Amino acid sequence: MTQYELAPAHIHSLQGAKDTVAIIEERSLNDVVVQYKGEFYKAIFNPFVMAFYVDDLYGHLPDFKAPDQSD
Repeated sequence: MTQYELAPAHIHSLQGAKDTVAIIEERSLNDVVVQYKGEFYKAIFNPFVMAFYVDDLYGHLPDFKAPDQSD
């Protein structure tokens, strides 16, 4: 089982309330892939408030495959 970093994030469908997500891939601050409730979504990281923002309404990534990190 692959372990990813867990982080609190503001969730769009929860009107900005926080929930825990798994950080799958950080390409840049404005291009982050997270897993939330078993699905993959686009997210951004705001360094001014040190928080992730997940768009689970419009940022769904149905074809995304998590990279294999097994040894």
